[in-house]
Amino acid sequence: GKAREEEAEKAAASMGGSLEAYYWCYGEMDFMMIINVPSEEMAIKFSLHVGASGVFNGKLTPLISVDTMEAATSTELPFIRLPGE
Repeated sequence: GKAREEEAEKAAASMGGSLEAYYWCYGEMDFMMIINVPSEEMAIKFSLHVGASGVFNGKLTPLISVDTMEAATSTELPFIRLPGE
């Protein structure tokens, strides 16, 4: 319960991040958390660190901000030819 959430908070903080949300779930996953870390590399390290405990098996799903998506979709890639073109 609360002890797992506190450990997740400590792990995120040790990597320069923070635990934004922690929820218990029904279904395939027992819980879900949202962490905010300085880089994708740190998110991967967090996942590997928690997974190494042997009591956790999960997946990492990076979240993309609206601003990042807007920037990515407004950039043309003229050097790429899409299939069927």
